[in-house]
Amino acid sequence: MAKNRTDELPVELKGEITPEKLIQSPKEDSDIKVIIDYKNIDVKPGWQDISRHGNKVKTYWNQWDSLGFKNGILCRKFENITGDEIKWQIVLLKALKRAVMEQLHNNITSGHLGIKKTLARVTNRFYWYGLRSDVEQWCKTCDICASKKTPQRKAKAPMKQYNVGAPLERVAIDIMGPLPQTKKANKYIMVIGDYFTRWTQAIAIRKIDAITVTHKLIDHFISIVGVPLQIHSDQGSSFEFEVFQQMCKILGIEKTRTTSMHPSSNGMIEKANKTIQNMLSAFVSSHQKDWDEYLQLLMIAYRSSEHNNRGIAMQDDI
Repeated sequence: MAKNRTDELPVELKGEITPEKLIQSPKEDSDIKVIIDYKNIDVKPGWQDISRHGNKVKTYWNQWDSLGFKNGILCRKFENITGDEIKWQIVLLKALKRAVMEQLHNNITSGHLGIKKTLARVTNRFYWYGLRSDVEQWCKTCDICASKKTPQRKAKAPMKQYNVGAPLERVAIDIMGPLPQTKKANKYIMVIGDYFTRWTQAIAIRKIDAITVTHKLIDHFISIVGVPLQIHSDQGSSFEFEVFQQMCKILGIEKTRTTSMHPSSNGMIEKANKTIQNMLSAFVSSHQKDWDEYLQLLMIAYRSSEHNNRGIAMQDDI
């Protein structure tokens, strides 16, 4: 049995966007209805028939060969730059755009990410005329996102970049906190990130002693993705005590640390910390004592977003 295009939507969108709505609602979207009517009779209209319509209809008309029905739903065939992947994007009706933006930007599993990452999430499933400008406008006018932005600072010369060529060649680790203590007594977040894939794990912890940090690292990272060749951290006591050093020695991990007074040499994980903190602050309660309940859901959004440097989602790359 053919898979319906809406079966591939995130769970939170399936109630908002159903095959019935997509098939019946074109009556309320006059521009898309023009294209659908011609597609139903399998006749491409001439320019003389299209010229009297607005830019939206003309844009769809220019993509005539890329448009087609999938289970009665108008979709657009989209190929990536290399041509080795084809996606069928649902041509979205204007009445459903708000529901999509609320779920793919505002929802807890979307995490109020920026324009580029929100755009990637939307275009993975949908297409409509003016999509890019709509996404940019939505993100720029989001009150929660605006409240988390910091003033732009004058750019400084970057430190020398450490280049890696494979997953788990180099892993960074850092501790966020102390944060408001939760009902489960968690006060810190241990953040671990792979330099090559940017795959990141965040773990709520109660204490930051070396034993706790070592156990959490093994249980929530090493036992899941493997043993890294190198671990890079700041000079915090959690990573310098003998128990952590012994773990590295036993597992054959090289331990490196940031230069004194230069925490930016661990910039990848510092950037991850800032993003995670902003995502948490968009959803936690006013008393801020429930942040650990949202942490793993927000990490789904963080890991499913595209890298800034390679254009690949973290979860697809490790």
